[in-house]
Amino acid sequence: MLRNLIHRVCPVLLVASLLLLGCGKEGRRNVLAPNEPPPIEYGDPSDLVYVWSVTPQAIHAGETIDIKVGITNPTSLPIVTDSQCYYYTVTNAGGQGLTPVPICCFSEPTYTLKPGEAVVGEFKWNGMGPSGALPAGDYRVYAAGIPNAEPVAIQILAP
Repeated sequence: MLRNLIHRVCPVLLVASLLLLGCGKEGRRNVLAPNEPPPIEYGDPSDLVYVWSVTPQAIHAGETIDIKVGITNPTSLPIVTDSQCYYYTVTNAGGQGLTPVPICCFSEPTYTLKPGEAVVGEFKWNGMGPSGALPAGDYRVYAAGIPNAEPVAIQILAP
């Protein structure tokens, strides 16, 4: 009976020890998990700088306004941000939208901005609305996707 127990237990112990110890250096390399790269360190999304500019703020018919809207990562670390659409819209005094539908900068639910990377939409608006040239008057440009962005008042001047 003792002999049967030894015959049953010894092979199991031998296999277990080989698995644990490996076969020399080669076996140890095959049994142990490979070295994993260190985890990537990410920056804080609150460090992102939002870009929002409208120049000039008064034009005559046929002139253009340059509009920039987007984000920049000024840090030395990548930063993960929720995907956003960064665009602008122009409204008249009654709040009616006068510009095309939004253009999104990202197509994924999240986006990782590399250190120093900027994602900025640069647009030109020529004072045209859905029905052609807009009349002289006061208008507002709104940035979408930029937290707490204040609208910018603009004017189309009389000829």
